[in-house]
Amino acid sequence: MKTLCHLDLGQIRFRPDDVDMSISIHPRTPRQVALASVLALITLLPRPAGAIPTLAAITLTNSVNSSSFKRGERPVYTIVVRNTGDMALSGGALSETLPLGLTTPVSVSASLETGVTGTLGLPPLLLSNLSLAPGRAATITLTATVDSGAVIGSQITSTATVSLPQLAGPASSQAVITVLAGSAGTHPAMIVTKSVSGSVFRPGERPVYTIAVRNTGDVNLSGGVISDTLSSVFTLPVNVSIAYTSGATGTIGTLPTLLATVAMPIGSALTLTLTPTIATGAAAGATGATGATITNTVAISMSQLTAPVSATAVFTIGLARDKFDYLPLVVRE
Repeated sequence: MKTLCHLDLGQIRFRPDDVDMSISIHPRTPRQVALASVLALITLLPRPAGAIPTLAAITLTNSVNSSSFKRGERPVYTIVVRNTGDMALSGGALSETLPLGLTTPVSVSASLETGVTGTLGLPPLLLSNLSLAPGRAATITLTATVDSGAVIGSQITSTATVSLPQLAGPASSQAVITVLAGSAGTHPAMIVTKSVSGSVFRPGERPVYTIAVRNTGDVNLSGGVISDTLSSVFTLPVNVSIAYTSGATGTIGTLPTLLATVAMPIGSALTLTLTPTIATGAAAGATGATGATITNTVAISMSQLTAPVSATAVFTIGLARDKFDYLPLVVRE
């Protein structure tokens, strides 16, 4: 056990390089005797066994699948943020602003380990409301396109940044690519998301589904069909509304077809809103039993795409209103 405090000739010296404490005291004056008594009492205070101070720390990496690309080609960025400390982190944000030379991402996806939560978005804010348990990580995969006007031979630097209230400041990581001569062929692509207005709905209630579609490729899309085979727990009719932007068009169909003859110029988008009603009583069947999980998937096909693109939304059936138990009201005078 090391001597951390020497009281001699009126001088006190501490060496905080050891968590153990012992005191060597040689008092020579009444004042030193009093101080020595106080220090002796300090050594008797209880200290938690094995106590370790908490540490907020992360690692952030930003990598790309190649070091050089032609104009029109698509670099794939992988961004990983990991909690390397011993305390939970929350309230964070992971962002990446696409630099000059890269266009709107073709796709963004997230892989969250157990103990990690966050809301996925498009650049610049990739993950909001980010929480990380100790030792756990979030991985974002982002596919972008090298702009047709990117300067040949130039370097394009992409910077990912993560901020968390528990850290002293934001952390960042960069990935660099070089623009090569030549150009790539065309790349049809789209992003589709589907969300529902709640997580639990009871029989008779009306969840609201929102389907958002955007042409993120470099060619116009046409000949499209958007379909959604709704669960048998829903009753007809289903209210459907559509909003188009930047020249997108389509024709309302009959379920399971939501929209037919869909055409979407480059950069265009459309939003579909569906409001079905959950069946009640025997009509709900086993599918609508309390606690059942209802999963609905929208699928979109286009003549220029090699495979349909899909997205899913999930909610749970809650206890029917007529199943609640009510206590009798007793009035005493």
